Amino acid sequence: MKIALLTSNQPRHLYFIKTISKYYKPSLVIIEKKKKSYFYESEKKFFGEKKSEINCPLIKVNQAKINNTKVLNILKKLKINLCLVFGTSLIHQKIFSIPSNGCLNIHTGLVQGFRGTDSCYWAIYKKKPEYIGVTIHQIASGVDNGAVLIQKKTKLDKNDVIEKIFFKTCKDGIELLASIIKKISKKNLKKITVNLGRNYRSKDMNKEVKLFIDKNINKIINEYLINKKNINQLQEKKEKYKWKL
Repeated sequence: MKIALLTSNQPRHLYFIKTISKYYKPSLVIIEKKKKSYFYESEKKFFGEKKSEINCPLIKVNQAKINNTKVLNILKKLKINLCLVFGTSLIHQKIFSIPSNGCLNIHTGLVQGFRGTDSCYWAIYKKKPEYIGVTIHQIASGVDNGAVLIQKKTKLDKNDVIEKIFFKTCKDGIELLASIIKKISKKNLKKITVNLGRNYRSKDMNKEVKLFIDKNINKIINEYLINKKNINQLQEKKEKYKWKL
């Protein structure tokens, strides 16, 4: 099976390339260039800054150009069977319909609660830390709304800051996908459809939300950890999840 990695250029994305490549050699890597985030230095410290050696065709595109003709043509030319996506702009149908086995995305949130950007942040702001986790799903038209392959909750600590929660969630998603990639390449695994949470966009985030999170995060997480068993049981009675392949 020929696999392509579609990702970005920040430390977490380079970790994605390095980790997936340990388990399965990609036939193509496409990197969408983006600006450094406000947490770049702490992200670099968490994931490391050593770049992975890429031993396959590499395409770099500017931000929001992930769906351009250059990408479309090389996916067709190399006859890519599956795309693994992490951290790019929204993938359009003309791209995700090319691979014979479609495209899988790592979303850093449980889609039953939060979709789009900053899912970890919104889960804290809405006082629903039980929705902090990762979803690996099929890409479809829309935002984080495709069939779900597997999910995992992020292990939270009462002293976590929001950036560390996000980093841990990214790492969990990358390593979860890497651990199942050989199974994915050998057979068509069962996916499920689920009820979807709200889709948040970058413009929804503001200083007031971030201040609330920074001020209240430890209290919110601690309250969750104290009542974790009951909260999780109620959550799973309310909605369908997929913790195993």
